[in-house]
Amino acid sequence: MKRKLISCLIAVLCCSTAVPVMAVPNMKLSVTQTETETESEAESETEKSDLSDDLYSFEAKIDGEKYTFPMSYEDFTSLGWEYQGDETDKLEPSNYSPTAQFKKGNLVIYGELVNLGINTVPVTECSIVGFSVDSYKIAEEPDTSIELPGGIKYGISTIDDIKEAYGTPTDTYEGDLYTKLTYEKDYYQQADLYVSNETGILNEIELENIIYDEDSNAASAAEVSTDPTAEVLAYKTPEELGDDLDSSIVEYAGDLYQLPAPVSAFLNNGWKLDEEKSASVIAGKSSDWLYMSKDNQNFHTMARNYSQDAASIENCFVTEVEGYIYDTNLPITIQKGITIGMTEKEVKDALNGIDYELDDSTDGYHYYNVKKGDLDGVEIMVDTEEDEVQKINVSYRPDSL
Repeated sequence: MKRKLISCLIAVLCCSTAVPVMAVPNMKLSVTQTETETESEAESETEKSDLSDDLYSFEAKIDGEKYTFPMSYEDFTSLGWEYQGDETDKLEPSNYSPTAQFKKGNLVIYGELVNLGINTVPVTECSIVGFSVDSYKIAEEPDTSIELPGGIKYGISTIDDIKEAYGTPTDTYEGDLYTKLTYEKDYYQQADLYVSNETGILNEIELENIIYDEDSNAASAAEVSTDPTAEVLAYKTPEELGDDLDSSIVEYAGDLYQLPAPVSAFLNNGWKLDEEKSASVIAGKSSDWLYMSKDNQNFHTMARNYSQDAASIENCFVTEVEGYIYDTNLPITIQKGITIGMTEKEVKDALNGIDYELDDSTDGYHYYNVKKGDLDGVEIMVDTEEDEVQKINVSYRPDSL
């Protein structure tokens, strides 16, 4: 992140009256005093210029110490802050703890802890992307000084001061107790400034700047092994469809899979990976796009990495498959022999004795849903005019294996 630096103004001292020779000693003393005052003013001005005028530099000073967010846990704690949690706790990639407390002296603030990497790591290897503090926290250390870019100060600045420094807020919320001014640069890059309606001064600050180090993550991704992960090695290819629609077993393009199924299982069965469109590496416990094709039919979905650390796309898992006559027109069969092209009566007969939901709210189509949890399961779409099954979707997206 580039930072602006404010140039210091140099005062020029001018004399407009002649001074008698006898007054020279006193004049020298006067000049010395004035120079000292000027140097003091210059030092004060230099101190002020230590912060950018740009709020989106995400800089701040707390008791004279300068912070630029995001910053490493090590850099943050080196300034005297002590984490009030368990340092052995781990965070998955892109996960964060917005209420992590840090203490310095009697002052406790919330420091937003985020894992900006691609592997699961202890909090000590995470980043502090911002902080929040309010009058309740400051009450324990009433002499605390907090300054933001443009000279905005906690406990001193007003709404007019803030608007003069930063312009019109992105959003303004006017509550009974406070007015909140939000300045947003982008998603997860913003400042929320609260001004008390009673006192008219700034009494709460929330600063957040989540940005990823793409170069660092790219370097980490380049080191990810393509060897099968423990999760992939534990996968067993089903031997038969069976009769249980809740099993997440499906025959797709001629092969049996039990969802979630490794991408490598599909590739071993003749699917081709579109490396240009697909993610090559997926961060730990995360999902990203997967594009594959077979028999001149394209299929794309989100692949899930169930490992704590980053994994190659081959070692991630497919959690949803679909056959549709107008898109990814591949043979798909589920339990009870249900497949593309069946009549609606055949579907009803096959589902006899099975708990399902019928959605007939869309003109021309009936959807038969055998749910597995709130979002997953089997969906069978029947075109009522053609009286045929045209689409079957099977999904199972557990949080962990």
